[in-house]
Amino acid sequence: MSFWKRYDTYLRGQDGVEVRERVAGTWQYVATVEAENGCDVYTTLDANMVDICETALRRKLEALKAEWGCVVLMEVKTGEIKAMCNLKRAGDEKYYELANYAVTRMEPGSTFKTISLMAALDDGKIDMTDSVEVDSLGWWYYGAKHTDAHPRNIKYSIRQSLAASSNIALAKIVTEGYDGSAKKFVKKLRNMGLCDSVDYTIPGAQQALIMVPNDTVTVSKMAYGYSVELSPLQMLMFYNGIANNGKMITPLLVKEIRKNGKVIEAFENRVLKSNLCDAGTLKGIRECLHDVVWDDEYGTASISPWKKRKAKSDLVAIAGKTGTAQIRDKGYSNRRHRMSFVGYFPEDKPEYSCICVIHAPQGAYDSGMDCGGVVKVIAEKTMAYAGEYVIEDGELVMVVRE
Repeated sequence: MSFWKRYDTYLRGQDGVEVRERVAGTWQYVATVEAENGCDVYTTLDANMVDICETALRRKLEALKAEWGCVVLMEVKTGEIKAMCNLKRAGDEKYYELANYAVTRMEPGSTFKTISLMAALDDGKIDMTDSVEVDSLGWWYYGAKHTDAHPRNIKYSIRQSLAASSNIALAKIVTEGYDGSAKKFVKKLRNMGLCDSVDYTIPGAQQALIMVPNDTVTVSKMAYGYSVELSPLQMLMFYNGIANNGKMITPLLVKEIRKNGKVIEAFENRVLKSNLCDAGTLKGIRECLHDVVWDDEYGTASISPWKKRKAKSDLVAIAGKTGTAQIRDKGYSNRRHRMSFVGYFPEDKPEYSCICVIHAPQGAYDSGMDCGGVVKVIAEKTMAYAGEYVIEDGELVMVVRE
């Protein structure tokens, strides 16, 4: 992985120096300066969890013939990254680790709706008891038409609007709440720590890009994840903060550097925001993320029209948000998409947060079924690996801990 480059000076050690001398009638090389071994870098990665994540991601990418995908698995309380997997399809149609997409910023799409909703709730622009009307024909705002992936003529509750991932609802909430002012909206996002500079200890890791646009219509698109850019790792960091009772901490990839068994440098996570929002707002957001997975009528990661489960699991409760964004390749006319799911598990006492992003899948695809499905597999196998399951009558069951 590319983060090794950052620690090359530690790993490399010190070259020795030797000279060629005539000794007892023969030429010999004699060391004048002894070489020194490099240091040992101790990461937070867990080989078994990396294998779980990479296997689940690879199988899905092969099934969808997608261009690339990435998965990051993080421990909620510590911010320790347990797995970071990046796979890209090469010319031989096989997948290899060729780039680190996890730290590359991109338009997130609908996973950003959670951030928009949190901002509006925390600023008192709306309340969880409010509702939003949407039209199946779309909604026009300053010459731009907003549509939903699942068109309905309906009055959504706030919970339903996020569970159903309504572009129209979130665009209305943000534009009406902030009087169409992108400056006011972006100021709130910055106060939530989204634009803070974070040291990810990975060369090439990009910071979030959230700018105040010059035009009026852009704020309506920002509400559902366009004209803003975050890396998957940054998005995971935010959702990890939701799981961590509102405390947003920096991800941690390297724990210690040792030389000859002695710790010469240790690393800890940094608290970016002690409270992302007030307690009431956080409670409402977590209820919304629950519905995304568990509301069978509206949840985009719940069940398919054919009653096939998406991110719903009988073994571990997952909460999170789906995302689908058109890929901006010289405009959005190509109709290619990038899917994602980001969330945490077990829902009641979160131990891990996870994000899966899949870029340019082919054929039929669904972010809840595909990316949510990958996270479900990872969640089930991670909790089994952690000893949370036992076998009873040949079936896996969750261990209930006091």
